[in-house]
Formats: sequence, C-alpha cells, structure tokens
Amino acid sequence: MAVRFPFVLGKDDYTQRLLTYIKHIVKGIPLFLDNYDNPMAFVRSDEAGAFLASFAENNYSGPVNGSSEETISIHEIASYV
Repeated sequence: MAVRFPFVLGKDDYTQRLLTYIKHIVKGIPLFLDNYDNPMAFVRSDEAGAFLASFAENNYSGPVNGSSEETISIHEIASYV
C-alpha cells in the first residue's frame, strides 16, 4: 500500500507551508506561486496517523489518497486572511 498525503497541518508540520503563506499575506510580502487558484487539500497530522492506523489490520493493496474531502486555494486563503 502507498499512501499519498497532501499538506499536513498540526504540531508535526515541519514545513509550516500554510503559516508561511499566511505570514506573507499579512505582511504584504509577494508570494511567487504558479498555482494561486489551484485547489489544495490538507490533512491534520493526528488524522493522518489515525488514517494509517486504520489500515494496520487491512489487506488492502494499492495507492490511497489520505486527505480531507474539501479543498481550498491560496487565493481563497488570501481572501479570508
């Protein structure tokens, strides 16, 4: 089995990608992105762990996307901030 996680949020988020986006937006620092309107998915780190654990006693084989059901774009985040 191969799990693909999107952006992982939470105390275990060593990239701090979402926080970096928000800091740039608040401070007016340009974001050089080519995907401003593309939808992105997120998952909390605790949810990712629980998702992996749910397959511990499963015989599933193949790829799995482990993300939230909803998506959001950087444009939507910027509008909200």
